[in-house]
Amino acid sequence: MNSRNLQLNHPHTPDTLRTLNSELLSLLDADVLDEAKLLAVVTERDDFIKTYLAAVDDVECKDFVKCELITNKKITEVVCSLRKESLSKIYDLIKGRKAVEKYKKKNVE
Repeated sequence: MNSRNLQLNHPHTPDTLRTLNSELLSLLDADVLDEAKLLAVVTERDDFIKTYLAAVDDVECKDFVKCELITNKKITEVVCSLRKESLSKIYDLIKGRKAVEKYKKKNVE
């Protein structure tokens, strides 16, 4: 997955979240996606955001949330796209296996 054009940071992104976003982008740019690490970073990101929102004033909270909703939508779109790609690969694999089995049956008879 090429996430070079994906922007997760916004003017209200705290430094800790910038670091987590960077980790997330690195995972998405990897040749082979490490789903366990992706889940760990997304979970850590979520935990940080909850803690952050509890600690900031209402104005900053409102501004942050408006920007972060857009960021979360982008992340969701990318992850859904990756899921769709994975399902397509699984489907192709199953289809290929069935073709091989059919070929083997035909050649055995």
